[in-house]
Amino acid sequence: MNTSRKYYSIEVITMVYDFGMTVKRLRKQKGWSQETFGRKIGVSKGAISTYERNVKIPSAEIIKIMAVTFGVSADHLLGLKK
Repeated sequence: MNTSRKYYSIEVITMVYDFGMTVKRLRKQKGWSQETFGRKIGVSKGAISTYERNVKIPSAEIIKIMAVTFGVSADHLLGLKK
């Protein structure tokens, strides 16, 4: 039985929360549905939903594609640069 636990700092939790909200805000500013945005970056509508709800974090490659598609830096998407 694995009893190890993972502990995350408040900064990491905040960064994850901000990521989903940032993606959703930028997507809506562009006037794109989740399906449209997903097609643009090569993932499903369901994947976009999980990213926006902070259920999953996309790979570094997908974050890079998102940043280019939105015209922002990856740092901006990750909440590291406002």
